[in-house]
Amino acid sequence: MPRKNHVGPIEGIVVLAVELSPRRRYAAPAEPIDRVAVVLRGQVTGDEGPLAGPGPTGTLFVAPAGVPLSLVAGSAKASLIIVTFDESALQRMPEARVAFAEPRRYGGRSSVELAWRLRAELQQDDAMAPLAVRVLATGILVGLSRYALRRPTGIVAELEHARALLAARLRRPPPVAELAKAAGWSREHFARSFRRAFGCTVAEFQHRCRIKQAREWLVETQIPLAQLAERLGFADQSHFTRVFRRATTLSPGRFRQLHSQITSVQNTRAF
Repeated sequence: MPRKNHVGPIEGIVVLAVELSPRRRYAAPAEPIDRVAVVLRGQVTGDEGPLAGPGPTGTLFVAPAGVPLSLVAGSAKASLIIVTFDESALQRMPEARVAFAEPRRYGGRSSVELAWRLRAELQQDDAMAPLAVRVLATGILVGLSRYALRRPTGIVAELEHARALLAARLRRPPPVAELAKAAGWSREHFARSFRRAFGCTVAEFQHRCRIKQAREWLVETQIPLAQLAERLGFADQSHFTRVFRRATTLSPGRFRQLHSQITSVQNTRAF
């Protein structure tokens, strides 16, 4: 019996097994679906956008909707499992949306074990295989969500409060000097502590929040792009388009159009 390398969609979930020869690339363009790639064997390198960096065995590459996924194998063969979740899958599990709040690379042993079991399920052809795939993929999603919800140890209340303010005030974000004054710290100490605690600068965090909110509003609403740009704190629609395309490789209009097409196809299949 020939080996299957993919299964799905099963309730909005697709699983793909990828075998990369040395120095070969797996490339998936930016699309309105959420993806996670699990390195089962060998080593790959993310070579594009926010996921750029090394990925040894056991690494998870988390690519939210609108983020391209491009991985290159090292000097030896690499094995990957790639799981995609479309909007319909996340609508059934809204608590898990936090898993794809931002692109990230990290090691997750329990998720790797589940991915190995997913790989084995690709070769099953009985009535239980779809259920097993859905359960195992959901387990990976739960692991991603728990990781995203963890807070680095030692983060003080002042920094958590500052981060919450930045996420809530996208239209007119508070300047660093204001945040530092509220914390009772110097500007330099606040900026240094924020970066050490969260792994990014204040400006980088603001940027991530805006792109994340933009993706959600583009999918969930029909608010005109000019109004979205204003709500998100961009100078104008042109500025919004440039920044969004730089982050996702898609314009806001194209991102919304692709998601609408996918939803339309899913609704057609349902009937």
